[in-house]
Amino acid sequence: LGGASSIVFSNGRLDPWMAGGVLKSVSDSVVALIVEEGAHHLDLMFSHPDDPDQVKQVRATEREHIRRWVAQAQHTPQQERG
Repeated sequence: LGGASSIVFSNGRLDPWMAGGVLKSVSDSVVALIVEEGAHHLDLMFSHPDDPDQVKQVRATEREHIRRWVAQAQHTPQQERG
């Protein structure tokens, strides 16, 4: 993962697959988030008024990262993007 960038790994504590996930952030742009009250892909499902507050917070954090990465890409000259 050392060469990776612009990735959010979200893991739900109630997800049996969590043990195989990335559980610690590697850098500012390879980020691990834990959803204490979450199951498999709960943060990626449509929002619902009954969603736990932590799921709402994780979604907001994911949006912040994605917005920042898009803004950075828009301000990076094409030749630097590869």
